[in-house]
Amino acid sequence: MEGGKKTPEERFRELGFEFIPPKPSIGLYKAVVPYGNLVYTSGQVAVKQDHSVMTGKVGAEVDLAGGQAAARQCAVTMLSALQVDPLHVYQLTL
Repeated sequence: MEGGKKTPEERFRELGFEFIPPKPSIGLYKAVVPYGNLVYTSGQVAVKQDHSVMTGKVGAEVDLAGGQAAARQCAVTMLSALQVDPLHVYQLTL
């Protein structure tokens, strides 16, 4: 990008993350709903690149590091949903 400024996508990848193409919505469900200058997301879970879901209760089935990885992956899923919304362009700062 011009002047050394990176796009949010470039910065995201630089941080070691990769956007995950979401599965299409079913029925009336919408993963992203803009409202004024806010964006609401719904149904975001820790989805891996292969679309499998990370599960387990921290402290029981998953250790702390696994729980942190799942939380991080959930954020990646949410940002991925924002990335592919064809009707809106969101200004992301990473």
